[in-house]
Amino acid sequence: YYFFGALLLFPYLLSLLRLVSRDRIKQLFLRWNFKGMSKIEMQRAGINFYLKMQRKCYPKALDWIQAQHELGTELVLVSASCKEWLAPFAQAFQAEILCTTLEYDSQEVCTGNWSGKNVRGREKVEIVRRNFDLQQYNEIVAFGNEQADLHLGEIANSVYLNYFRA
Repeated sequence: YYFFGALLLFPYLLSLLRLVSRDRIKQLFLRWNFKGMSKIEMQRAGINFYLKMQRKCYPKALDWIQAQHELGTELVLVSASCKEWLAPFAQAFQAEILCTTLEYDSQEVCTGNWSGKNVRGREKVEIVRRNFDLQQYNEIVAFGNEQADLHLGEIANSVYLNYFRA
């Protein structure tokens, strides 16, 4: 049991020591866990993930989202997570999604790779710029949960890290 736990932590430790990039660790994780799964299986797994995690959503965040809907605010989830995991949340929050995209073969089976770039850090800024005319918005507010999300300050009026944690 101890050995298995240490084995699971090993890639994370390599990442912390900067011996292996976070992108590489993520690629290995995707391949190990999702390669060979059909798109439908991935979508079902995303729904199951949502059902487990929805009760862990911060109440303060849910209140903020509801208030923004009442004001007519456009909400966009920009994430390094894959669409299959985010889609149920986006539907519940009535939000668009800009995220890392998984690659599927011609039979709609996950290859374990992503298609395009991992939407993390500076890539979050770039994907927003590619998909929105930022001049059309009076205010852009970004919320994140890691230091790499501070790059969003290039396009947002305000950036908050871990804002909704009570």
